[in-house]
Amino acid sequence: MKTNSESGHARNVANLETLITHCITFGPQYNPTRTAMTIQGMQNILQLAHAEQQKVRTKKSAMDNLIDDRDHDFDLARKIYPRIIRTLEISGASDLTLAQAKAIHRKLTGRRKSEAEPAENREPQELSNPGNLPATRRRNSVSQLSYDNVLENFASLIQLVTDEPVYATNEPDITVAGLNALLASMRAKHSAAKIGEAEYKEALRTRNQVIYTDGDSVCSLGRNVKKYVQVLYGPRSKEYKPLAGIQFRKVPA
Repeated sequence: MKTNSESGHARNVANLETLITHCITFGPQYNPTRTAMTIQGMQNILQLAHAEQQKVRTKKSAMDNLIDDRDHDFDLARKIYPRIIRTLEISGASDLTLAQAKAIHRKLTGRRKSEAEPAENREPQELSNPGNLPATRRRNSVSQLSYDNVLENFASLIQLVTDEPVYATNEPDITVAGLNALLASMRAKHSAAKIGEAEYKEALRTRNQVIYTDGDSVCSLGRNVKKYVQVLYGPRSKEYKPLAGIQFRKVPA
């Protein structure tokens, strides 16, 4: 689904195409001195604008896929945190180790110590999901946890488990090797998502240059061509009338 701003960018590009169509009908009488305002010049800018719009769509799709891929691993890790705590308890870890593990777990889930109920009174899902919030709201919970902080704290929890000699499990995903494999995957996918976000922002920047900020941007060119047609035929002429309603407006980024 397109946002209002994306529709606005596309409308400006479409309006330039409409303007070109009208200018073609003027024949040889349409003869501006500026190269960018000629039919060929406008068509070149239009082609560039279409290419930049497509680049934004491509980078947006790629970024969304990378973010979804990253969130899959981070959501998987959230389900694993309480299982690690339970396994430490079952294994007979010391009270100090359990206290350290639970402190790290609170950082990972955004719980404050004063808010936490005794672990034995909560279901595993509640341990990994503060307030039992849905995924979309969980990311905006009290702690506003960043991906980088989650990675750092998860690494600390894995190190605690690694250093605990009594920690033992037959479940592959929560063995030390399994946890380290998940952490490596989370780091790689977070890095890929950040690159995807940066590439999308760069595509937006160059698209906005072509449509709005360049000297011969879509909007600047469109307005100047309309002024030239007024010079050529007059602002109340039948030739200018179809162009009067063609607008080129700056749309918020």
